[in-house]
Amino acid sequence: MKTITKLALAFGLLSSSLSIEAQEAHLVQSNDYEALSALLKQIDAPLTDAFPLISAVGTRLTEGQADWLSQQPEIIRVIDNVEDALGDHDSDKSIDTACPYAGSIKLITEQNRLIWPIHARIERPTQLRRLVISQSEHTAEVLKISLDNQLMAFKRDSQTGVVTTEINTTLSEPVHNIAVFFANVNPPKQNELDMTLTFDDDCETQLLPAYMDNDSNTHFNDLIGASALHFQGIKGQGVGIAVLDSGLWSHPDLDHNTAASNRVPVAFDAIRNLEVTTL
Repeated sequence: MKTITKLALAFGLLSSSLSIEAQEAHLVQSNDYEALSALLKQIDAPLTDAFPLISAVGTRLTEGQADWLSQQPEIIRVIDNVEDALGDHDSDKSIDTACPYAGSIKLITEQNRLIWPIHARIERPTQLRRLVISQSEHTAEVLKISLDNQLMAFKRDSQTGVVTTEINTTLSEPVHNIAVFFANVNPPKQNELDMTLTFDDDCETQLLPAYMDNDSNTHFNDLIGASALHFQGIKGQGVGIAVLDSGLWSHPDLDHNTAASNRVPVAFDAIRNLEVTTL
């Protein structure tokens, strides 16, 4: 009994000394998911994320705690530098690899104006410095530009037609809306425009181009970083996706690919035990 008490005391002192060290995000995977919670409790490590499908949890560990876990027979692997791989969204360092705001995948058209929603990637006030607009096909006259219904002054280059707005405004909301008003009744299409936002640290977010042969909804989402593939001409041809869900509703943006062909080759109705071929 005394031996067990001494071991418990020694382990408690070890845990206390380890807690002084800096903790970093880790992913811990086990061959026994139920044992993970108990192991974390033994070393007083927090459970920050649960991934039961892969028998893993997210936690914050010191170097000593990570070493101890990796030696346990139930543990398959302990992965460190998780924040480096996924990005620490609560840290200003994330701006080094991603802009604080990402533009919506689609411009909203309302009469003679185009609205570009921008969405926050990190939760901290961010300085929006500049908006630059250029047109590739024709020069539709820009009448006014607003940010969240507040008008912004802008300049237009008489030779290139490029419009520049020095904004210098702090953004802090999850979503902000940039609206561009044109003199034409029908504003330019998304694939006729280049729009670039510049934030602090000279980070830039660009409007995604739209496909010429289909509607403007079918382009990659900058929020997940897939726009980089789009700019390289990679559109996912030849890739099949299986959707396992309680139901998939019919919508033009889901039904058709970039060549305006049906993108859903087959569907299975588990309720009626019926296979539906759509091609």
